[in-house]
Amino acid sequence: MRKSILVVDDDLFIRDIASHVLGVDNNVLLAHDMINARNILHNEHIDLILLDIKLEKETSESLFKIIHHKKEKEIPVIVFSSNQDPGIKDNYIDMGIADYIQKPFNLNDLEVRIKDVLIMDSPPKMQKKKKASHFKNWFLRLIKIKRYNKDEVC
Repeated sequence: MRKSILVVDDDLFIRDIASHVLGVDNNVLLAHDMINARNILHNEHIDLILLDIKLEKETSESLFKIIHHKKEKEIPVIVFSSNQDPGIKDNYIDMGIADYIQKPFNLNDLEVRIKDVLIMDSPPKMQKKKKASHFKNWFLRLIKIKRYNKDEVC
């Protein structure tokens, strides 16, 4: 079954590439700004949104409010950006994105990541990397269990 993907980017080249690559197996709808994206969201069934963080007139954060207020199932969002700041990525992870892709991106990688998100009925939200203390706590619990079992055998 063909899925509907909304690509929101003010760069014509990115929209054209996404349309050609993803349009083989999916219905691709293109928006060059938030006004077009909002209109498409209100009038069409969308399975996935590819969203550029930096748009000319409006931030992409405003689109998240619309997505979260829709009555239907939550629409997964894959964000892409040329910004190297890890704080921006963390901010979007906190908003509940499905994936974050750094520009420039490999088209094969983009296609694989999109397929991974579309395969799942309710794709998991991207999470921040866990700190080393999580592993340390797990390892210490494992040692305690082994010690307990060793004492029990003797």
